[in-house]
Amino acid sequence: MKDGLGASCALRMRELFGGGNIALIVALALSFTSTWLINTAVYPLTSPFAPQAQYVAPLSGAVVAFAFAFVCQYRPELFTSRGTVVVTIVMVTVMTLLLYASAFWANAPLAVAATSLRWVACILRDIVLGFALMGLSGPTCAGVLICGYALRYVLGLVLTVAPLEVKMVAFVLCFPVGLIMLWPFARVSFERLHAAGTPADLSVTNPLSFLPLSNRMFVAVMMFHAALGFSVTFGGLGTLLSPVIALVFFAALLVCALGRKTHSIDALYELSFLLTLAGLLLVPALCMGDASLTEVSSALCEISSSLFALVMWLLVARIGARSPAGALPMLCMVRSARGLGIALGLASGMFATGMGLLDELRIALLAAGIAFVFAAFNFRMAHSFSFDATVRSVRPLSGVRVLAEAPGAVARTDESAGDGGAAGEAREAHGMGAGHRSAMGKTCGANAAGGNISCGSSTSKSATGGSMGCRNSACRSAADGNTGCESTADRDTMAAHKPGSRNHVALGIPAGRGAAAASAMGGRFTTGADRASNSGTAQQPPITDIVSRLDASCAQLAREYRLTSRETDVLRLLARGRNAAYIQQELALTHSTVKSYVADVYRKLNVHSHQELIDLVEHE
Repeated sequence: MKDGLGASCALRMRELFGGGNIALIVALALSFTSTWLINTAVYPLTSPFAPQAQYVAPLSGAVVAFAFAFVCQYRPELFTSRGTVVVTIVMVTVMTLLLYASAFWANAPLAVAATSLRWVACILRDIVLGFALMGLSGPTCAGVLICGYALRYVLGLVLTVAPLEVKMVAFVLCFPVGLIMLWPFARVSFERLHAAGTPADLSVTNPLSFLPLSNRMFVAVMMFHAALGFSVTFGGLGTLLSPVIALVFFAALLVCALGRKTHSIDALYELSFLLTLAGLLLVPALCMGDASLTEVSSALCEISSSLFALVMWLLVARIGARSPAGALPMLCMVRSARGLGIALGLASGMFATGMGLLDELRIALLAAGIAFVFAAFNFRMAHSFSFDATVRSVRPLSGVRVLAEAPGAVARTDESAGDGGAAGEAREAHGMGAGHRSAMGKTCGANAAGGNISCGSSTSKSATGGSMGCRNSACRSAADGNTGCESTADRDTMAAHKPGSRNHVALGIPAGRGAAAASAMGGRFTTGADRASNSGTAQQPPITDIVSRLDASCAQLAREYRLTSRETDVLRLLARGRNAAYIQQELALTHSTVKSYVADVYRKLNVHSHQELIDLVEHE
């Protein structure tokens, strides 16, 4: 038993520190240290003449993060890995210059601008950090994060006794270096985001793959940071004892993580809640001048803050792995809720202490009231909300295929975000066959599953390559096999039949469904000319016949579930694999109207995703 447990821990250790994860741990530690240095080095420069910057900056950051969440719903391509890193480094540089200028002239507006810019830079940094974690498995991600926080407290031990100037230099170095080290780990996840499509369109046909902006998780984030911000106002910064206690805590947490195969996010949140509640309960004693509790309060704030951040990063990583298109809006909303909560907590604490309007008794009563509200909220949330259940509720985005109707056809993957762009192409290459017609009338049929392709173009190229024969020229195929070409055509034939083009009527085919989907839809999609040129291939029904059967199934469902005429039109397009953008264009409707129609169709048919609807139509 002990040998098995030791072998299991050794295996997890190799997974944790292998595959470049050490570099990721260092990058995380530098990023976390830079955030700590802001509180210990940056704010002390401005607090004497601009105390309002401490809550104005997180409030402005919350507004900017909410704007980012809205923008990335429609234009996720604006957020690229390289561009985000470059813009963030420029912001940090400008912020540092503004900070020194505000300290030199004791200028409060400059201090507010500098600290607000710092919040925006941290939002962009956290986007890169979150995307860097999405490529890790659950246990490895938890271990890497815990190690990152442990190393951050090691660095904190060294920098705690350093002078303010050394801390500022460390901040200037830690922030960009950590960000640059995170960039290689985040690139793949950014590529998956861009390959997934627009979240605003994907959420219409796959609503359960995205967290709504009203999800209670964001309320929990705001409430937690409001309580934490209030308690930080009284806790102070602490000295060497605080990082030592935090380091011991995270070392013990790492040992526990290595001994478990799964990690409950809810359990981590409950622990962070208890620590924060303990910090709130210490506020009255701190107000009465009990300096001996300052270290304890500071350690509680440090650990609870880091532990809750660990919870958020695990949520981002796990939800992002299931739905890359939904990761960016969710991450921005987490930052928005965090900024709003900290602004409310700090403003309450500064009102209670800095304004001198409340005596010790009233401060104690205010702290008790905030602790009661915080505890009541979490008690109520524990009965109706779960972070682990929230992760499980996010359904992975599944690709569906669209097929041109007449007279040739091309099968393409739409909404292939579930496995990323490369996986979507792999499903297209090794799943169902395809055929298409170019603008000049040349025909091309493909059967990737069978390994042979008949093509009317002189050169046909695909993602993975392969060797094949041709009558007039050489062709390359996505599948391994042989190809026969009949005549010449341009290389852009496939581009003429993009799923969003108006002359491309599509048929929904479940991506990666294999032989079952092939049998249900006729086995192989080729044109009549293709079937004539392939004597060894069995005769297949024309695409028009398949579309007719599909329309008949939709009509039957419309009668059975009493769909309106417009809902029936939406159903037909959804069954053919069309996304919200195409439906909006084809039926001349607004985005909100399409969203409403799709929601009504899903509700009446009792389906929850695009793939479920296609399966229902297939089996009707």
